[in-house]
Amino acid sequence: MAVVLAAVVVGGCAGAPDSAVDGSRGRERAEESGPGAVRHDRKPIRDRFPEFGEISGTSWVSDVLNDGGRSDVPGPSDVRLTGVASLSGAAVAGISERYSWSRSRPSSSVPKTLLSELPTEGDWLTSAGFDAAVTRGEYTGTFYLSVDRGVVLFDAVNPSIR
Repeated sequence: MAVVLAAVVVGGCAGAPDSAVDGSRGRERAEESGPGAVRHDRKPIRDRFPEFGEISGTSWVSDVLNDGGRSDVPGPSDVRLTGVASLSGAAVAGISERYSWSRSRPSSSVPKTLLSELPTEGDWLTSAGFDAAVTRGEYTGTFYLSVDRGVVLFDAVNPSIR
């Protein structure tokens, strides 16, 4: 089973980080999981990153980047979404063949709660073309692919739902 790691910042209105990410839950849901809690639901990741293809599993964290991560500060908020997701073999093959890749080291800013979810073996690759295809110029983001492990590590600011 492949695993994908992702870090992303998601823009939203004032409110809990989970409501900024899934767009369908209120404050009660956010308080259940808490800011920075590891989540495993695939829909928010699929909705923001359809270029990943079939996701068979994911672990991710969202953090509000406004005033100390408080979700009760009025006004727009930036949300960072970091996680790992498993991709199908076909998805990995398609992504790796469609773009030009170079070896790279993932950012050292991966939240500590996700470090245990990262594969410890395998090479990481980055592609400016893949980054541009995923973000479409709508937000900033860097994505790392481990072909060996079938995972993507992503780090983005304010990814939008497609």
